[in-house]
Amino acid sequence: MNKEQIQKAIKTAIENKAKEKGPYVNLPMETILLFFSIKYKQNWEDIMHALAVQETVDFEAAAKLQKDFGRENYITIIDDKFYPNEFKLVNKPPFVVFKDDSKNANTYKRIGV
Repeated sequence: MNKEQIQKAIKTAIENKAKEKGPYVNLPMETILLFFSIKYKQNWEDIMHALAVQETVDFEAAAKLQKDFGRENYITIIDDKFYPNEFKLVNKPPFVVFKDDSKNANTYKRIGV
């Protein structure tokens, strides 16, 4: 997938959420990205596929991840203000970037850059 396809899939997921359609209605998009990033161990293709087909999110598991990590301990690709510009230039940018000081991130698989 190219960058335009990535943006389109994320935009569709966000628009459906805003229209209260699809499986993502009750969760913030950031939490959904965190959920898939952990579930698929940061595998870009698997996360992209999950978003494209609007894979169902386990609401309880996603809420627990959000609580365990704390929103301040990670940045998502849709956080335009905080997402590193360098990652925006990468062909398959990470959907979630964990901050170094994340206390709970050590118990999960993640990437290091």
